[in-house]
Amino acid sequence: MRNFTFKYVFLLAWTFVFSHTISAQESNDFCENAIEIGELFGAGIGEVQYSEMMSNVGMTAEDWLADLLYMPGLNQSWWSDGGDWYDDGIPSVEKSAWYHFVGDGNVYQMRTFKCAGSEMDGNDTQLAIFSGDCSNLTYVLANDDLWTTQSGQNGWYYSYVNFKAEEGLDYYAIVDGYNGGEGTFCLSVLQLQPTTDQNTCTDALDFQDMMGQPGEVLQAGPFDNTEEGSQLQFDNQAPTYGVDCWLPFGGGEDHSIWYSFDGDGQSHAIEATSCSDEAFAYHWGWDLQAALYSGDCDFLYPEACNDDFQNDFNMWWPKIEFDTEIGTTYYLRLDSRAWFYDGTNTFYEWTGDGAFCLESTVIGQVGISELNALKASVYPNPSLGEVTVQWSGAESTAEAMLFDAHGRRLNYYSNVANGSDLPLNVTPGSYI
Repeated sequence: MRNFTFKYVFLLAWTFVFSHTISAQESNDFCENAIEIGELFGAGIGEVQYSEMMSNVGMTAEDWLADLLYMPGLNQSWWSDGGDWYDDGIPSVEKSAWYHFVGDGNVYQMRTFKCAGSEMDGNDTQLAIFSGDCSNLTYVLANDDLWTTQSGQNGWYYSYVNFKAEEGLDYYAIVDGYNGGEGTFCLSVLQLQPTTDQNTCTDALDFQDMMGQPGEVLQAGPFDNTEEGSQLQFDNQAPTYGVDCWLPFGGGEDHSIWYSFDGDGQSHAIEATSCSDEAFAYHWGWDLQAALYSGDCDFLYPEACNDDFQNDFNMWWPKIEFDTEIGTTYYLRLDSRAWFYDGTNTFYEWTGDGAFCLESTVIGQVGISELNALKASVYPNPSLGEVTVQWSGAESTAEAMLFDAHGRRLNYYSNVANGSDLPLNVTPGSYI
């Protein structure tokens, strides 16, 4: 079983750590005088560290950074999503404060945020990460805005980045005020559990420890689900079925991550969260989508699907509620939410990703009900490539799966109408 961090919610004990004194001053107006923030890194998965109040007041413009930040088309970058640039399209860097740290090989989320007593023009920052040295910097990633929420503490127009801090590599971060804005702010750094090795069903993370006992509420994470942090990739082999609830606004596959567990005969609910107030994890748009399957990776049967279980305060977390059977293996699939904007002259496409926790609740024992035999017919037999399916009972639609004579699944059909025709799409001469 792969290792991962989980906490009992009723005994939740995330560590709230303030770093050593780190304060901004005009000397960090330039890369060579970057303030050291290495103390914010390395606390452990789920343990957030906060800086003292920082400032970009009095900082000056650095036009030479424009070429490094000019990254059209990059998701949520400084430049591409309504970010700060001059009239000629060149990115604007007008009030940048510099910070330095050395990578330790772990995955992190860094945020700017409104801390006690801080005040930034428009609550609006821009954050960028570079690697290398001051004479030869390489762009890593940047962000203009957290997605606007109803919370001035966690949203508005502050910034966040998820990334893997390669061991031994020098990194430089800049915080700039949008459109020349000045003010004060704080930084937070949260170490995340990477999901690099759970990008496909066959590499699902063992989630058995989260099944628990009746009445227990367990929490796991925080997990990173970004390409920059965990190198997540699009999986062309991922199932295209069982995700009906993701459509039409989302996609069928966008950097999915997988968890597996065995049924215990109880009812469960699993939902994504932002972890806790003490160890807050931000996911872009508060938006994931989830699907649950049973079986094995060569034969997955859809059990449940959820995109948004609530949208209070512009949050769209998924929640899966399901009954389990003892001895049955289940696979939970969490997927990033693809967002699209089609304006008159502009088209943006980006992936909503970031960091999140999973909360698992044991609802109780599954009730036992009587199962009635279903009379079904499939004809003609043999078929020329299409069959008609009919069944007894009051249900007007059903799910159907097609197998060959060796028990291999060939196709899956959702919302099949009683008495409708199914195209088989199999090789002539096949036995099914």
